[in-house]
Amino acid sequence: MMRFIVTFAVMILAAIPVCAFSYDKTLLSQLFSPYEQKAVLEGNILTRAYLKNHEIFSNYPENLSSKALTPADDTVNDYSDYELLGVEKAFIPFTLNTENLLALFNSLTAYRQLSGMRYYSRTDKRLQPYILSSFRIDSPDNDVLLKDEK
Repeated sequence: MMRFIVTFAVMILAAIPVCAFSYDKTLLSQLFSPYEQKAVLEGNILTRAYLKNHEIFSNYPENLSSKALTPADDTVNDYSDYELLGVEKAFIPFTLNTENLLALFNSLTAYRQLSGMRYYSRTDKRLQPYILSSFRIDSPDNDVLLKDEK
């Protein structure tokens, strides 16, 4: 589970400079099919989950998806290491200025805000704890809790 969380966070952080600071139609068409572009601009969040046993759960048809960020793509070196590869696509209107970038950075690095996060368990059919506690420490040798950066 931790590997999934780290992978997801790295993908988000890696996408910010690409999406926020440059607009390249070629890159956009590689990551989003025409259907996906239209759907996210309408406010939809597109979700696809690739499971270890090769099942795919999605809220839209496979033939309407771009092939980027799939297990067959180079983004996954060894899919057998993962229980699940999740890809979510959305468009969040964002005015690019210093104040908003700082607020975005602060929200992405506010580790304590992750504490208490819950998820819906399809197996148990109810909300379950996902992240019990989340914080930064000074170093592996010194477990003094650090405040979130601002």
